[in-house]
Amino acid sequence: MPSPLLNEPEIMQALSRKVTMDDLDNIRLGVMLATIDGRDRKITREPFVDLVNSGFNLTCLLGRIYAYNYVKQLQMAGQLDQLDELVSQLTVHAEAFKAKLCHQMELIAQCPQDEDSKH
Repeated sequence: MPSPLLNEPEIMQALSRKVTMDDLDNIRLGVMLATIDGRDRKITREPFVDLVNSGFNLTCLLGRIYAYNYVKQLQMAGQLDQLDELVSQLTVHAEAFKAKLCHQMELIAQCPQDEDSKH
């Protein structure tokens, strides 16, 4: 049976890539796997929050880099008029993910609580 542990050297390799358009997805995958690894290893709350915060911030910055490069491509092609439709589509996707996250939080809130075992 394969090990349930994540391959931490591979995660580190993904996170050590240079920030280029070609590697954005690899770095994002590294962020996700690092977060899962932190949870699996049951690190305490404060380091876990720091890990998640760094991961969220990095993911947001990677998204901005992608978006700016996409806008630059549209500008160079003379197609900036497509931006309004793109923003509209992205807003629909963002609302769907936000609703899913709210639903997941509703389910989590129904879980029984221990005596504050996370601190």
